[in-house]
Parts: sequence; structure tokens; C-alpha cells
Amino acid sequence: MAFRYLLLDLDNTLYPKSSGLLPAVDGKIDAYIQLKLGWDAQKLTVMRRQYWKEYGTTLSGMIVHHGTDPEEYIRMTYDLDVSRYISADARLEQTLHAIELPKIVFSNSPREYVERVLKVLGIDGLIEAVYDIRFCNYFGKPNPDSYRKVLSHLQASGEECIFVDDSRVNVIGAEAVGMTAVWLTDSPGDTAWSIAQIYDLPQCLEKIRQARLSA
Repeated sequence: MAFRYLLLDLDNTLYPKSSGLLPAVDGKIDAYIQLKLGWDAQKLTVMRRQYWKEYGTTLSGMIVHHGTDPEEYIRMTYDLDVSRYISADARLEQTLHAIELPKIVFSNSPREYVERVLKVLGIDGLIEAVYDIRFCNYFGKPNPDSYRKVLSHLQASGEECIFVDDSRVNVIGAEAVGMTAVWLTDSPGDTAWSIAQIYDLPQCLEKIRQARLSA
């Protein structure tokens, strides 16, 4: 079965972790929670880790346990100037342009933030669709229903999609619905496919193609 779509995570995948952008968002999330719930730093760290483990995102846990208004949360935590942290990446543009598959961004962030990041990186014209946290009813990766909803909208099976993410749990979630998953990591461990940087993706995809042909 031929691949039909390339699904790409956004944060710490299409831009480097060293940019500091995601920690900046996390800082705004911490400030929002402290404003709303008055937690001290220790409790904040413990609870966010628990929500990540149980739900995949802090927002999901906040909705379930505190009745948080997701739109207020998004408005107050993703309103930042992404150009302070990232800039146009010609090498990334060349890397994605070389991959002859429709490119989809599947992110736990909101669409308006995703679109700002893509525009600053200079790759917005290469992305055919964005599936964000709202599309997934505020419960994103690694919730199995989120992957299934994306696949249903694309009218594709998991076997027809390649998925790239820097989070191991998100990679596992993609594999569980039949996707071929590529983990962006410095320490691949037991994963079948991995890359150290997004620029290595075309070479990895060629290896996957060859493995499929020889299977």
C-alpha cells in the first residue's frame, strides 16, 4: 500500500528544541494556572506532569479537573511573538519540498499559533492542512480518538500515513492506529524509525520505502 500523507508535529519538530519557543509557551501556561488556581511552583510542576501523563496535554487535564474554558486558556497562553524565537529556515523548506507527499501538520497547539509558526519558518505554502487541538475537541495526541478523527477526515487508513513527532508517547499513539511513525530524537531506543533532526527525513523516508518494497 502506497503512502498518501505525511503528518508532521509542529513544536520541537519543525523548529529546533533549542529555539526556546516551547518553554516560552510553557511559561505562559504556568502563569495562567497560577493566576486561575493559585498553585505554588511545586504543585504546578507535579500537576502538569500528571496531566501530561494522563491526558497528553495540560489543557485536557485542566478541562477535566477544573472546568477550564479552553478558549480563554488558548487566548492567554499562545499570544506571543514567535519571531523572537524562530526565523525563516531555507533548509527546512528545501527538505519538505523534496518530499513528494501532501504535508499535514497535526499539532496539540491551536491553529492560529501553528499558522504563525509556519509563516515565520517560511513553509506555510508547503502545508496542505492543519489539524489542531480544537479539531480534536481539545484532547490531542496521544488520545487515540484524535488520530482516528484526523484519519477519518483525510479518508485515509493508518497504513497510508507517515507520522513524525519528537514525543515518544505520540509516536506510540500513531503506531497504535497503524501509521508508520518516525521519532525525532537523539536517543532512538527501541523505535523502528528515528531521525536526529528534521533535515534527515527524506533519507529516512527512502529507507522506509525500500523496506516496504523488500517486505
